[in-house]
Amino acid sequence: MISALRAFLLLVPVLAQVEFVLACDEGWYLNPETGMCYMMSDKRLSWVESAVACAEMGARLSVLNNASDDSFVRALASILQVNHEVWIGAQAVDRVSHDFVWMGGEMVGPYTDWANENEPNNDGGFEHCVNLFHYNNNAYKWNDAPCYLNYRFVCQKPEH
Repeated sequence: MISALRAFLLLVPVLAQVEFVLACDEGWYLNPETGMCYMMSDKRLSWVESAVACAEMGARLSVLNNASDDSFVRALASILQVNHEVWIGAQAVDRVSHDFVWMGGEMVGPYTDWANENEPNNDGGFEHCVNLFHYNNNAYKWNDAPCYLNYRFVCQKPEH
């Protein structure tokens, strides 16, 4: 699936460069299936600082509540050779239940893509934010992590 999406991402800008420029701001990439534009930041910030940085660009940390957007962002991270964690827009609702909510208030699920059956695990009692974890050959699966860690992040906003 990722190789097909990778080929798509590599070919579409060449074949329809004007559409990409018009649909998303420079440096942003369009998922044509969902109409969302994504930007992978080079900065490394905490989860909260990442959310603020996205908001300052008229966007939000990415909400990957479907397979299309999740696969697109994973492929984008792979193509851009992001070889470490990337913040996405989910965080724990509270520290007891460890249920997660997306930016905007929607509960995480039913679609999820946790790294394995042990995630989320709230390891050490401090893992309340979600990132894409560089896991098993660039698969970029979800992982809960301490919100204060500085990682790159991915923002999203609707196309123009």
